[in-house]
Amino acid sequence: MHPVTARLTALLPAPSTRGKPQPWEEIKADLGVLPPRDFRDFVDTYGYGSLDGLISVVRPRVHGGETGQELRTFHGPVRFPPWPAEGSPLAWGTTQAGYDLLYSRYIDVRTEEELEDAGEDPWEYVDDFWDGRERERAQSEEVTWVRRPGRHRCDNPPVPRLTVQGFGLDGDDLSVSVTLDLEPTTTQLMATVRIGGPNGDVLRSTGLPALPPNGELTLRLAGRTNGTGMSWRELLHAMTHEPEWSLSVSVTDPGIGAARVEQGIVTGIGMHESGVDTAWGTWP
Repeated sequence: MHPVTARLTALLPAPSTRGKPQPWEEIKADLGVLPPRDFRDFVDTYGYGSLDGLISVVRPRVHGGETGQELRTFHGPVRFPPWPAEGSPLAWGTTQAGYDLLYSRYIDVRTEEELEDAGEDPWEYVDDFWDGRERERAQSEEVTWVRRPGRHRCDNPPVPRLTVQGFGLDGDDLSVSVTLDLEPTTTQLMATVRIGGPNGDVLRSTGLPALPPNGELTLRLAGRTNGTGMSWRELLHAMTHEPEWSLSVSVTDPGIGAARVEQGIVTGIGMHESGVDTAWGTWP
């Protein structure tokens, strides 16, 4: 057993249903390369599957064909050269946010040092690739704020209406602007913000203070509340360039329930009585 896998099994016992070892020679014939030993040993020990729904491990695969393969990265969808051209990676898993996990070329420390001593840069092709991506981003208009109202959730009672008006960068924070068609009964409301990606929710921040000046609520999410593995800037880029992303806001206040009772509304579709004081809005 590979040393890394041996240490891992002491912390995370392997499932009893992992099945038989994989046909690595068959996979090598399909891909033209044998996956790294630690990956093979991990899969033979644990099988393909998911770790707490955060990381999924799948059989290494190639996307696309002669025109290259498009993979999801923190930089957004990226088209890599067709496999097995230099710089073309293999996808071996996905993250909760729907990003592909890749491996391309492995060089041990000694070989890397020998190449560098000889004046060669073993990672030049990677640097050139990402430099090109950064140039593309620099030339394109950067999105720092989204000013497009969201929609009313279909199972949400129509009174009062909460609408996500927009969101964007505010210094090091992510700021979310919503409107609530109601005069709050408290000076500081509490709200919850959820951000969803291709594979479901990637962030949930509860208990955000919502300050209501002139009927508009402003929610600020500090950098320390971001557990997505992406910066707010990267997250904003993904949300404005990939259709699978969404944002939702809920606000709880006794006045919301009171306004609904006045209209004869006790609950909404699929809503428990305990949720009568809560209003929701989503984006897009």
